[in-house]
Amino acid sequence: VRGRGPGAGRVRGPGSGSGHGVIEARGGGGLGVFSAVAQDPAGAIYQRSEELRRADMGRLADRLATKTPLGKGVTRRRAAELLFVLIGPALYRDFVLEAGWTPRE
Repeated sequence: VRGRGPGAGRVRGPGSGSGHGVIEARGGGGLGVFSAVAQDPAGAIYQRSEELRRADMGRLADRLATKTPLGKGVTRRRAAELLFVLIGPALYRDFVLEAGWTPRE
């Protein structure tokens, strides 16, 4: 189901402002392809990139925790998982490409 509103589902090319067009053109549309190959041997590169991204989110959670304590009951692992999902390309795709949000929203 396509999103509603201005620009719903659009894919803008490079040079359309703020670098978001590059993300949309290169990353947003390819998520389905990456998801489809993730279980295939050809998906090893994608799986490895996700492992590295997950590890990076763990390091980011550690760094953030040194600046401000994590919330009550929030473990370092939970913080890393939240970052992994909230900073991931799927969320961008869902909001911007599917729901019609602008990149700034």
